[in-house]
Amino acid sequence: MGLTDFTYLESITERDKEITEELIGVFIEQVPECISDLNKCFDEKDFSELSRQAHKYKSTVVIIGLSQTEQRLKYLELSIKEGLEDEEKIKMEIDKIEEELLLALDEVNDYLDTL
Repeated sequence: MGLTDFTYLESITERDKEITEELIGVFIEQVPECISDLNKCFDEKDFSELSRQAHKYKSTVVIIGLSQTEQRLKYLELSIKEGLEDEEKIKMEIDKIEEELLLALDEVNDYLDTL
């Protein structure tokens, strides 16, 4: 089993091909933005903005069923808000998010082929 779970996507789109393709298209567009934004905030040590960006991208990963990635984004968002700015742990989470998003792109493209 992969990282993605399309159950939620299928339920909100009622398996409508056009809507599904549109939502997946948004995900595909946002993956590079998410990776770039999170890394940029980290590199600039702008943890407040990093927390906001993590919050922003949670809905993107929820739609595709990336629950593990959602939890990582939630961790970034909340730990920074609570003042727990362990840079090593934050960087590790960003790296894992990036890895998961890139793997999910392959899964999403495979899923599109089944529509």
